[in-house]
Order: sequence, then structure tokens, then C-alpha cells
Amino acid sequence: LIFEGRDFWCAVDPILDLEGGTDFSGDSLDLLYWNTRGARVQGRFTDKVAFSTVIYENQALVPAYVADYINRHGELRPNGASYTQQNGVVPGYARTKPFKTNGYDFAFGEGHVSIVPNQHFNIQFGNGNHFVGNGYRSMLLSDFALNYPFAKFEGNFWQGRIQYNTIYAIHQNLYRLPFYETVESTYERKIGTYHYLDFAVTPNIQIGLFEGAHWKRSDSLGSVAPNWLFINPVPFVNAGIMSNNDSTYNHILGLNFSYTFFKNRLYAQAILDNGEFGGGQIGFKTYDLFTPRFDAQVEFNFARKGAYLANEQRYNYS
Repeated sequence: LIFEGRDFWCAVDPILDLEGGTDFSGDSLDLLYWNTRGARVQGRFTDKVAFSTVIYENQALVPAYVADYINRHGELRPNGASYTQQNGVVPGYARTKPFKTNGYDFAFGEGHVSIVPNQHFNIQFGNGNHFVGNGYRSMLLSDFALNYPFAKFEGNFWQGRIQYNTIYAIHQNLYRLPFYETVESTYERKIGTYHYLDFAVTPNIQIGLFEGAHWKRSDSLGSVAPNWLFINPVPFVNAGIMSNNDSTYNHILGLNFSYTFFKNRLYAQAILDNGEFGGGQIGFKTYDLFTPRFDAQVEFNFARKGAYLANEQRYNYS
């Protein structure tokens, strides 16, 4: 459904994804399936405000090796002085509920509002995820994460050659808070702040500097006052003030690089974790290889053991 007027445009779209198959390596040939039903609403008012919102409802019966992974990475419910694991989490999607005998039921939503006050600035609020870099995955900030509430501020200067982004986010750990016994529980939270400064050295060469950090926002007893340094939008200042030895804080620093020539792109990333080399990426992508619309990409990623981890696991860069 599309609605249009002089200064507005809006569309409502149904979403349907039905998949079926079987696992020939399993003990049985039971039907495996994944079905998603949803709806998307998006719109624009004048040339200053735009919005999009999507909701997905899913049921799935997955191969055994996928189910094993989901079941090993569930939420953690308080049980006296320890925790009991239950309700698996599908990577990149959501916490699950049981469906039939050994299936999963899960739902999630995403959306944002984008405001463009002038040609230099863009402000976004919403629930979703982000990506920094050129790779299939990003070592800095990847969209493989579950959706999270965020506020994003973007500035473009010097005819677009300099771009600066700062993102404030609220993430959840898998630890349930003890006061809630409902299925849709409240979880321990942490603050995420991400700063990215990108500079086009030439029309073909781009270099970006990145800072990502996680901050304490709650503990096993509930919400706690945050360290208000997290509000600071100036990149690399907090990394200089704070220490990764602080049990309430964890950060990484990163470098992003890309070089475009003809119909090819060479790209790379490197991360520093606690002042040490934490990992890197190098990749190459070519467009219209041999024939139009045929692209190819090869990429290598490496992370040192222990990279992204904090002294207190609740503030891991995850």
C-alpha cells in the first residue's frame, strides 16, 4: 500500500519468508523449516524527516548443530547465588520460547526516525544495529549483533570529505534481573558508545579512526548510576582518561582503510584492545567481473584470543 501527497510519502509492505528442508546428516529426515511473517511501514515528510519500522514473528525447526548452539547460549536466570541457563538465543535475532517439541518461537522489531535539519547533519533515533567498514563482517562494529535502542548523530563537512558519527546505545547482557518472573523479563544492561571519524584523503582513498566502549549501567540488583563521561562525543578522550583495567568499562580502538581503483576495492581494518594488537581484516572486492552485475569478494579476519574481553565479562565488547 502506497500513500503519496505533496509533502509526504508512506508505504506499508507485508513480509513473508517460508523455508523448508531436511538435514541428511541427522538421525532422521524430519522436515526442517523457518517461517517469518511481518510488516514494514516506512515514510517521509518533506525532505527533512523519514521513518521506518518493521516487526517480525518467527517459528523455526533448525538442524541439530544449530539447535545445540542456540541451547548453549540462552539467558541466565538467577538461582540463589548462581544462575540457571534457559531460553536459547538465536544469533542476530532474539531470545526464544519453546515451539512444539524442539522448535523455537521468537519475535523482534526494528525501526528508526531520521531527521535532516540541513546538508551537514543527520540525527537518528531507533532500534537496530550498525556497521562500520567495507567488509562482509566488521572487526569494529558489525550488524551481526541483536538490535538495540540507539541515538546516532552524523556530521558531514568539507564537501563530504570528512564524516563524523557518534552512536549512543543500550545493550543487554543475558543475565535476568531477579525481580521479574514474567516471560518478557528485564535484563542487565550496559551502555555502548561508538565514535567514528572518516576522512577521504583523495577520491579513491579513505581512512577512518574508531573508538568503541561499553559502560556499566546495571548490576545483579538493578540499575546503577552511569559514569557520565560516556556522554562525551569527542573521540579518543575517554580512552585516554579511562583504563581497560576498570571493571566497569571496556573499549577498543580501530583503524579502517579502503582504496578504490577502477572497479575494485581493497580494504582493511585493525583493532587495538588494551593497547595491544587485537585483530585485523584485509579484503578485496571487484565489481562487474567478466560480465555486468557479477561481483566477487574475498576477505580474511583475525582476532587474537582474548580480544574484546573485559576484566568483568558483563562488559565484554559484545
